[in-house]
Amino acid sequence: MKKSVKKAKPWVIGLIVVFAFISGFLFFVKSYVDSSKQNYLNKIQSYIDASSYLAKSKILKNVEDLNEDYVNQKLSEQYLEQEFGKDFIWKPDKTNTTLKSKISDIYRTYFGKSIDVIEKDLKLQYRDNKKNLVDITDLKNGEFVPKNIDKITALTKSSEDFLNGFSPSFASLGLSLFQSQVLKNENNLKQIKDNNILKGVVNFINNNQSLINLLSKIFSTKKVEKDYYKNLTIKQAFNKNINLISSSLTGEYHSHHDEDHFANDVSEFFIQKVKTTVLEEWQKVKNDSKIEIIDKFKTIFTKVKDELFKFDYLKIADNLFRYIQSELYFAMYYVINEDLKDPSELLNQKIEDKKFSALVNNKLDFSLLINGFTKVLENQKYATRLLDFLFKRVDKTKVYFDHNKMPENIGTSSLILDIINALQRTILRANTLIREAIEGLETYIKDNMYQLREKIRTTIIGFLKSKVNAFSHSVHFGYIHTHEDYNRLTVQIYTNLWLTKLYYVDANIYIFGKDGLITKIFDLFKQIGNSISATSSDSFNFLKHVLYRDSNPNIGFKDNFVEISKLIEVGHKLFSDQKMLNINLSLGGLKQIANIKGIYGILNLPNELDSLKSLLNTFGLSQFTKKVEDGVKPLQNILDLLKDFGFITDTKKFVEQFDGYVQKIIKYLPKKYESVNTQLNYDLISNLYLQDTSQTNFLKEFTTRLAEFLFPTNNKEDDDKLLLPVIRLVRFDKENKIKSVDQIKSALANYSEKIISKDSLFKSLNDIKNLKIKLPDVVLKHLGIENLENLTILELLQIISKYINEFNKHNPNKSLTFDLSSIGYFLKALSSKVDITYSNGKKEENKNLIKALYDDLDSFNHNNDENPRNRPEDSFYNWKSVVLKLGDGIEKEIYLNLIKNDFSYSPLHLLLGIDLNKVQYIKNTIGYALGTLVGGITIDDENYNLANENRDAVITIFAIINFTLQNQVSILKNLEYQKAGVYYKKDSWKTQLIKSSDKEIKYHLIRNLTSENEISKKVGNRFEVTLTNDENNSYWKISNIVALDYKN
Repeated sequence: MKKSVKKAKPWVIGLIVVFAFISGFLFFVKSYVDSSKQNYLNKIQSYIDASSYLAKSKILKNVEDLNEDYVNQKLSEQYLEQEFGKDFIWKPDKTNTTLKSKISDIYRTYFGKSIDVIEKDLKLQYRDNKKNLVDITDLKNGEFVPKNIDKITALTKSSEDFLNGFSPSFASLGLSLFQSQVLKNENNLKQIKDNNILKGVVNFINNNQSLINLLSKIFSTKKVEKDYYKNLTIKQAFNKNINLISSSLTGEYHSHHDEDHFANDVSEFFIQKVKTTVLEEWQKVKNDSKIEIIDKFKTIFTKVKDELFKFDYLKIADNLFRYIQSELYFAMYYVINEDLKDPSELLNQKIEDKKFSALVNNKLDFSLLINGFTKVLENQKYATRLLDFLFKRVDKTKVYFDHNKMPENIGTSSLILDIINALQRTILRANTLIREAIEGLETYIKDNMYQLREKIRTTIIGFLKSKVNAFSHSVHFGYIHTHEDYNRLTVQIYTNLWLTKLYYVDANIYIFGKDGLITKIFDLFKQIGNSISATSSDSFNFLKHVLYRDSNPNIGFKDNFVEISKLIEVGHKLFSDQKMLNINLSLGGLKQIANIKGIYGILNLPNELDSLKSLLNTFGLSQFTKKVEDGVKPLQNILDLLKDFGFITDTKKFVEQFDGYVQKIIKYLPKKYESVNTQLNYDLISNLYLQDTSQTNFLKEFTTRLAEFLFPTNNKEDDDKLLLPVIRLVRFDKENKIKSVDQIKSALANYSEKIISKDSLFKSLNDIKNLKIKLPDVVLKHLGIENLENLTILELLQIISKYINEFNKHNPNKSLTFDLSSIGYFLKALSSKVDITYSNGKKEENKNLIKALYDDLDSFNHNNDENPRNRPEDSFYNWKSVVLKLGDGIEKEIYLNLIKNDFSYSPLHLLLGIDLNKVQYIKNTIGYALGTLVGGITIDDENYNLANENRDAVITIFAIINFTLQNQVSILKNLEYQKAGVYYKKDSWKTQLIKSSDKEIKYHLIRNLTSENEISKKVGNRFEVTLTNDENNSYWKISNIVALDYKN
């Protein structure tokens, strides 16, 4: 080769060089052109890629019903490099992307806008047969927006993190931020002070201090000793808790708890209180002859009432709360553990078992409660299990009893039944007490017969002198008893003549003895006791039957009706006994005016004196007739009332008509029982689960059956004749508004609506479980949980229960248990007082702390004393000093000049309980109460361990919520992908350039994945997208999107 070149002519060599240069130049030119063409094509493809994402959102809106803004947001958040590769041109001076560059970053570069890039009114179109573009009208509106709960997930997660680092200093910082940002000016403050809900809460706290104080003592229960439940079965634990309640009331203590002594002890305690009071007062009667018996009865009643109502019932608070806690715990445990077929299987277990540790440690297991309440609301079989445990766990022989047969110990191990039994036993024993009191009176009368006779004589003669002397001062009185009938007392009114006496009144009264007035009154009281005993036994036994729910109870109301009938009969005999009382009235032996026989005869005196009035009128003594009428006016009023009420129809025939009425009702009442005894078959369970409560409630059937029981339809006629007068008397219906017992029957049947109104939340358990959750729309929307808007209580509990159980499966060592004494601290803080001294000398004393805080709350811009011109007079920035009265003997006086120069501390910090050093809480304040719940109190505080335990429980709540939300997020993301994501993902589309110029770019946008909905099938998979640039700038716009395969 070298040889050939050397032999070549010089011009040949030059030509070769020229050709080599030209070839190199042509290669360079070709390479440059190819590179420029590729850059141009890359730029066009970049426009196609960017615009295709906007076109996708429009197509998916109209075809798949996806919200356009939602799709735009999702697509715009995709990363450029991930979607288009590193060579994507997104800026004129930049040909590559960064890892953080997103599709939204290129919208302004390519289209001149960062939002609303594509015109909202741009329509999908198709070409008709004449190649004209026509809008497609039968498309979807883009209403579907996949749900997400990102905001609430972030909130709960941050709350969990916050609790892990909670401290007084952190709380102080939060309050300072709240003041400077939320309370920064008067407008913000006004919105807070004008909030009706907040006003209502503050006023409720301020106006119900006694209730809050009571509840704070109830919830501030003492810790149980470590060996409190040692070696006890669950039944023995119930007995121990109940016995301790009884001990707090009565002072009776029991070291063994195989039995429940509450009902016996409490009943006997109150009976002995009453008995002691009665005996003490009657002893005073024996020692003081001036004491009036009626006054003594009033004194006894007042003292007994004081004993009952002035008793310090707070003494039982600790033990009562502990019992309720255990009752609720084991009832719900029995409900959810369906392997337990009978309550006794649970009651016989040892309470120290590890599975019951929450209760043993004086805590409330919220997961157990939520699971239990959820099941009770779900199905009535669980309510049956609940009531079985509450009431059927007891010994049936101690449930039903009466005055004829009563168990020696009526304790049932159920406090509700114990209270009913105690009331029933007390009434039954009161009957015995009445008999004992009567026997004491009988003994007293026997021992003091002569003194009582003299007292009665003095009273009668004094009365007669004051009344009879109005007629004549020549009248004499006699008061004797005969030896033949020692118990008969005779009262005579007469005028002495020379050889004889002219008698006006000759009365014989049996006050003492077997047939005497006092004996018959005592018999009446004894029968009142019998009637009350029978009525109370029947009523209490029926109430227990409703709760116990046995199928064949031996309960009847026969004794009730029989004893009431006997009571009427005894009373009737007392009033109608003519031997017991006989009074002859005459005109000095010339003419008999009246013959009064029995107490009914006294009531009938206005009729007996008709002949006297006639005689007086005959002799022109009408002025005396008026005196006679005035004298018997009270008796005539009684007769008129008996006629008005319907006992009689003619006052002139009082004796025979009233006697006839009483005889009929005595016979009627026992017969009435036979026809109505089955009317009170009331099923509590089925009524608790009423489906439709628009016109009824769970008590409606009970009051309806009670109305039919008292006034059965088939007895209406007799009831109107015999019971209606009694009803009118009780209601004192002088205007005769009650025309029939049907009015009372209807009112009684509907009485449940007064107890439970139509607007009441609880008309049945179904009402509660179907109650819709009402949260503000703005909150739901902000947190992304709009789907909770129509959620019912049951659905919410089911969701909570489900995720608590799932969380517990994955976290067996976590527990959701609380020591409720923290609630006691909150309530104690709400009942705290404060004395305030203002800078102008004004003082407020014993003002509720929350009320003081609300009234004197001020905006942050008033905190500076250098510019106080617009500061209200009642502003907490005008406080000179305060004395915090926090209960338990804690008082703390603070001078506000100590904090004037510290803008990070204010009276708000002080009232909420952050101490001046900002590193600890003031005891018994709201901050301290919060500290016992979520931690943050100092290590040397007695409640430090309580705070840490409760904080762990609160953190567990948020952990459960986060666990739940994370599961829900996964579900929502899966649903989102199936409904939306699968259609907008990168591989679901492809593009093909049709043509391009400086003014227009056309390309095909093709769907690789489509749905089966009818609109998608009709519109097709291929679209022609046109980009135009009509304004000679770098910004383009989408002009048309044409469905190429549209089927018209």
